[in-house]
Amino acid sequence: MGNLGKFVKGRAKRPELRRAQVKVRNIDKSVEDLEKEQQLLKERRTRLKADMIEETHNAQFNRMKILTHWRKLLRLAKTE
Repeated sequence: MGNLGKFVKGRAKRPELRRAQVKVRNIDKSVEDLEKEQQLLKERRTRLKADMIEETHNAQFNRMKILTHWRKLLRLAKTE
């Protein structure tokens, strides 16, 4: 039996090389360096989550301010 699907065109060997490079980099690092990197990633993730929560709060607050101002304008237009 031969190969199913595409023959040679479209096959790439670059991801395999990339995996090997990543493995070599990780082997060179010590366990402490890997733990530090993981800790930094956790801190960035928590900071990002906190920023997202703050941004949603600010967006809601600004939306309410705009709606309040719009209602004031409509009231003025109605009374005139």
